[in-house]
Amino acid sequence: MKKPIKHKSCTAGFITRDFFFILLINLLISCKPFPRDAMQTYEEIKNSRDLKVGLLHAPPYVDLLSHELLGSEVALIQSFVKNRKIKGVAFIFFNTQEGFKALENKKIDLLLGGMKKNMPFKKVGYTRPFGQNRVIAISPGENRLLVELERYIKNEVEQGN
Repeated sequence: MKKPIKHKSCTAGFITRDFFFILLINLLISCKPFPRDAMQTYEEIKNSRDLKVGLLHAPPYVDLLSHELLGSEVALIQSFVKNRKIKGVAFIFFNTQEGFKALENKKIDLLLGGMKKNMPFKKVGYTRPFGQNRVIAISPGENRLLVELERYIKNEVEQGN
């Protein structure tokens, strides 16, 4: 009786390795800069237009009752604009409903006002919580602006710079 021949699948390792190598190359070639910014908003505000920021009255974060812009979140955004060499900033006053509607419709880029993480408005984005569990609302789909703002907040607020 003949002994069964044991086949070693020496090509299986190569096929798997080659497949993953080709997949990796395709992924690297097809990648665009991260994070993606479909509307190019971040580049636009750096080069050709002001960052449009909606304000909701919420002292001490945003104080709209004085003749000048006051509040810790206002100061944070003014510092962010200066640090990131953004062309400028335009502040626009809103009530809550109008502010979120403007943000949803991309009439403004950010909305400030001492907001907490559990806001009921789900069609917009939010930064990660910072400070006393506060967030800043951001126009939907603005990934690069969100990432840049979160990096800045982490550096300035959480590290105390």
